[in-house]
Amino acid sequence: MFKIELILGKADVGVVQTLIEGLDNAYSMMGTSRISDDNYRMTLQATSFCLKELISVILSCMLQGNVKSFLVTTWED
Repeated sequence: MFKIELILGKADVGVVQTLIEGLDNAYSMMGTSRISDDNYRMTLQATSFCLKELISVILSCMLQGNVKSFLVTTWED
């Protein structure tokens, strides 16, 4: 399992969530929290089976300017 943390602007949270939801079971949403006035942290959990597809969508969002940064770490159950 992997934990993925995305840093997003306030206006980008809904956009990124909609794009990621289209992956069907590629992830589990663990939550979104505000970290400053215009920055939010979205936390996802994904299996190694889905990771490549999920990272591809995240990178696409980053290139479009919807994701400021992301971090992938291993996750123990």
